[in-house]
Amino acid sequence: MSLPILFTFTQKIEGDGFSAGVKMCGRALLDIEDGETWITGVNPVGFAGGGMDRVEAFADFRQGWYENLLDTASESSSFEDFRARCDEFLGAERGDYTKDWQDALIAVRAEGKTDAELPSVKAEECPVFYHVVDLAAFESKAEVSGSTQEASLCAKVDPESGPEYRTAA
Repeated sequence: MSLPILFTFTQKIEGDGFSAGVKMCGRALLDIEDGETWITGVNPVGFAGGGMDRVEAFADFRQGWYENLLDTASESSSFEDFRARCDEFLGAERGDYTKDWQDALIAVRAEGKTDAELPSVKAEECPVFYHVVDLAAFESKAEVSGSTQEASLCAKVDPESGPEYRTAA
């Protein structure tokens, strides 16, 4: 069974003549197959990560996202070009992956699936979004940190408050 997960990544990226901050709240599917764990991007689509367990798979998934940003920055001639290219990458989705994610969400809710390792937040409070910010104005005032990350897993249906997501830092 695929598990619908949510993730939040924040990353500082250096390009040729620019410095950018990127924050992404996205969706992915987590699958465990033949003793390996895989996380596949849904929003954005186009990258995946795998490993022997969730920790390795999530680290590999995060690295894939980061490497896509590095490639995008290296191909960009300016911050404006980088932001436009990020619009293509971070805004990318495929209808069949989105349907798979929605189907997994419905299945997890129907089964009342929970995960003891992950606390909960409401699904409706976790929209997909991304921001790309020019850090040039901020860097003269304060040091900007490198990166942060968080993941979420659709988990349970509370009879009184409705569906919730499990969130792991």
